[in-house]
Amino acid sequence: MIIHRDIAEHLFTGFSIKRWNDLVRPMELNEMDRRAFAIITTYFIAKLEEEQGYTVDWNLIIDHSIFDLLRKLAISDIKESVHRDIRTHYPVEYRKLNEWVVSSVAPMLAHYGLDDRFREFLLGRTEEEAWTVEETRSHHILEAARTYSSHREFQIIKSVNHHDPRVPDIENDLRGRLEPYLDLAGMRQLVLELDLYRLISVIDRLRYQTRWSRTPRIPETAVLGHSLMVCVFVYLLSHQAGACDKRKYNNFFGALFHDLPEAVTRDIVAPTKTATPGLPEIVKTIEDRTVAAEIYPHMSSSAGEEIRYFTENEFVSRIRTNEGVQVVSSEDIRNTFNEDRYDPVDGEIIRVADEFSAFLEAWQSIQFGVSSPVLEEGLLRLRKTYSDRLEVAGVRTSEMFAQFP
Repeated sequence: MIIHRDIAEHLFTGFSIKRWNDLVRPMELNEMDRRAFAIITTYFIAKLEEEQGYTVDWNLIIDHSIFDLLRKLAISDIKESVHRDIRTHYPVEYRKLNEWVVSSVAPMLAHYGLDDRFREFLLGRTEEEAWTVEETRSHHILEAARTYSSHREFQIIKSVNHHDPRVPDIENDLRGRLEPYLDLAGMRQLVLELDLYRLISVIDRLRYQTRWSRTPRIPETAVLGHSLMVCVFVYLLSHQAGACDKRKYNNFFGALFHDLPEAVTRDIVAPTKTATPGLPEIVKTIEDRTVAAEIYPHMSSSAGEEIRYFTENEFVSRIRTNEGVQVVSSEDIRNTFNEDRYDPVDGEIIRVADEFSAFLEAWQSIQFGVSSPVLEEGLLRLRKTYSDRLEVAGVRTSEMFAQFP
């Protein structure tokens, strides 16, 4: 198993794609943060739908979240409103554009067995392959969350653009685009600023928390977008590993939420976090207590239980049996517990993906000509850690890191 350089660099461009760049922005808004926020919102809306008795197609939600991100990165020069106009009024040209995207991106996904799914996502199914009710509703949830993520960004920049005559029209357009999704309980909670709105507002703080805060970098990355990078890497590795559906689901969302406690405690850089032998455990205790007080009260019961499972030992591989949660190795999961009934999650693979993402953040900045002792030391530490080990949890880490000389 390995993350190949082509898709890693393609994903990383998302940190450089600026949003709302024809308006005044109190902070830079980029595509990775926006997509991470949308997927997190999707998760909580979908959980509320399940609690009301609806069936959610999680495979579709995860695949389409990743595929739509890859599509956007390939055509980042086309403004979203222009893209919608092409789709609505120029269907022939829209298909040709999608065919070009497929020719650019599908080869990157072939390593993971996802190229045909990506092609289907962009070019559609044959006439006899109609969407099921569950697929249609799951797609509806995805579109609702993406639309709300744009609305959320607009709320951030609205106050500093009161002078711009376009603002009322933009606001009316976004409100109109939200209306078709008010049949979803989660969307009603967001619009009416109830529990889910309060929860999302806390999680959205990850957008403002810059990683590697002790040194300048190009591009800067926030905890929110970093979490998306990690969960895409983990999902690709899970496909290579032949993971069962539940393992892929747990790995994806476990990686997406692995830094959730930092929404209330802030990111602590690695050297500080390990300054004393007992500090990591103390920080973890404080994180757990603060999350329990500020985040869980706004979650539904099913989501809260699952998020605890994802975050309380995020880098430990584990399963669940009748006896409760059991710590195992990813090797054990691969050989014995790769079945939905064990509810497996590869914490070891999440750690590798997390540190590979950190490595890329340092490496890319140095390639762009912005370096510092902190970045160079971090780069060397991570390279040595993983280059000295041929394989970690089934990931060929030595080969993976060697792609970036």
